[in-house]
Amino acid sequence: MPYLCGRCHGVKEFTQRERHGPVIIGMCMSCHQPHQSDEEKLLTETVPGLCYQCHRESKFSQKFIHPPVQAG
Repeated sequence: MPYLCGRCHGVKEFTQRERHGPVIIGMCMSCHQPHQSDEEKLLTETVPGLCYQCHRESKFSQKFIHPPVQAG
């Protein structure tokens, strides 16, 4: 796990069975811009708009809600 990633993400997020798709294929830049970003956590866009680029909005109102979504 790169140092920059480890400042926000724990080792568990990279090793647990259920991982975010871009993490699995090494496409962190799908969500993050490590060199410059006006958004918190070096994101490429504000949440939840960033999430809706790949995920349906209805997915975020289901019984089980993704922990990062719950945290805001």
